Amino acid sequence: FAGLHALRLCAKYNNKVVTLPYSFKLASIFIILTGIFSFCFHATLRWWMQKLDESFETLLILAIFHSFDSETQWMYAHMASAVVGILFIEKWFCEIHLILMAILSFAQLYQLAWHHLHACNNIALFHS
Repeated sequence: FAGLHALRLCAKYNNKVVTLPYSFKLASIFIILTGIFSFCFHATLRWWMQKLDESFETLLILAIFHSFDSETQWMYAHMASAVVGILFIEKWFCEIHLILMAILSFAQLYQLAWHHLHACNNIALFHS
């Protein structure tokens, strides 16, 4: 349900005043597909379902990572190369790449929050 709610928010807030990055919509779709293929993999334990599950969870992290300061073509190139790596480099590629990208995405989110917190220095956070 999180993916459907995220898609609804993307549709609601994409207007002339506020425009969300396209990667937010992709991340919403990847949340839905990760849930579907994770269920299918754990229900069947098929190799190709596992690869689809791993691919969509990696694509979700990449959509978050590339939503900050990245060009769309780099996002697509990174996504395509990650899926090729997951499919053809079976030993440890998915785990290492996913963990690295998750750490980098969290670091970007932390840096973004830190920047916004310091940008609001003139606004009192606590009333005296």
